[in-house]
Amino acid sequence: MAPVVADIAALVLTFIALAVAVGGGFRVSAGLVRVSVLAPWWPLLLGAAVAAVRHALIPRPTLAARISGWMTGLTSLESWRAAWPPFLISRAGVLVVGVLALLTIGIRPDAPPLRVADNDLVNLPLRWDAGWYLSVARIGYMWTPRDVGRQQNVAFFPAFPMAMRTMGRLFGGSGVAYLYGGLAVSHVAFLWALMLLYQLARDDLGDAPAAAAGVTLLASYPFSVFHAAVYTESMFLLAVVGAVLAFKRERWVHACLWGALAGLTRPNGVLLSLTVAVLAFGPRPERPQGEARRVSVGGLAAIVAPIAGAALYWLFLWQFTGNPFQWSEQHEAWGRTFGLEPLLDMHAYDVMNAVPVLLALAASIPIGIRLGWAYAVFILSNLLPPLMAGGFMSTGRLTATLFPLFIWLGAMTRRATWAAVLIFAMLQGLIAVLFYTWRPPS
Repeated sequence: MAPVVADIAALVLTFIALAVAVGGGFRVSAGLVRVSVLAPWWPLLLGAAVAAVRHALIPRPTLAARISGWMTGLTSLESWRAAWPPFLISRAGVLVVGVLALLTIGIRPDAPPLRVADNDLVNLPLRWDAGWYLSVARIGYMWTPRDVGRQQNVAFFPAFPMAMRTMGRLFGGSGVAYLYGGLAVSHVAFLWALMLLYQLARDDLGDAPAAAAGVTLLASYPFSVFHAAVYTESMFLLAVVGAVLAFKRERWVHACLWGALAGLTRPNGVLLSLTVAVLAFGPRPERPQGEARRVSVGGLAAIVAPIAGAALYWLFLWQFTGNPFQWSEQHEAWGRTFGLEPLLDMHAYDVMNAVPVLLALAASIPIGIRLGWAYAVFILSNLLPPLMAGGFMSTGRLTATLFPLFIWLGAMTRRATWAAVLIFAMLQGLIAVLFYTWRPPS
């Protein structure tokens, strides 16, 4: 264990040295403790010293051999082989379409003046809600009581912007560093989520080609553009898939950690508790009829974990604004109000959001029958509240996190995956054009 810890420490210090070399250094303070790293040589030399001492005491395996072993182990994973190609192709495709759209169609004339650099290509990821996450990462939460009716960043949950803050600080603390730190977090989270989704689909379906099809369909899905953006979609998908997979495999600590992350990532993360509760107490094919439902302490903790994660932010808001649910009230500033009126007042862009949402709602029944009612509960609990709170506005991108939908689609289109992928990919290109030129796809 000690050699592994030493090797990880050496690699982390080397990464910090690289970050300092690229970004120019950083300063971090926590109470009375202040750390200032302004040159790459100190973390690089410290990492080399750690590696040297480790090799002197325990020469085998070498650090190079361990890294090679880790890489070989990763690339030999079935889930890696299923996730890596669609991830790379789809993310590269979104980037190319975004750049071409910017250079040919151009930004909408009345687009918000959000910039972190003079070059429009550098500013490409800074679209729509990315600006709000960037503000939390760079400055922190801001609250002005007299402007309660205006848009404020307390509406956005902290997990994703705090990850952005960590990456941005390491790479120098510039606006570009924070922005692209968030982009890196999104991409890593999406690749990881695809790998876990493959494992979950493999367990649920017992069919490797169908599981791989589900992963490919999610990567090419039209609204998966947001998995390549500075948005929370990738982190939320990773958290919910990780929580469900860990719960099904009875890895309670992992299930609790993933669940808490879901609660800290998005407002609807707290509703993951409903899905996990149905997994725990609902009917399961492997449970004989009439058998008593027993849930371990770890299972009960996993049910509560999403609520606990969200409660951490609620407590912060209580101290910061005096209202633990101020995030909810702020959503009204974006035009989200509870009632049926938003559902009836539809515009052209709403149709683009409405079609996948309505199809997902319709699919929840066959998904529940085939894969279990916990999955149907997940779909309904993620779509019905925002529909009632704001109509179809911004709901299309919510469907990109409905992992049961893609497990089911993988099983349904197992022999015709590439036909579905082609249609999805063309529509993904359209969403990318709209998104990167400041037209409202969601």
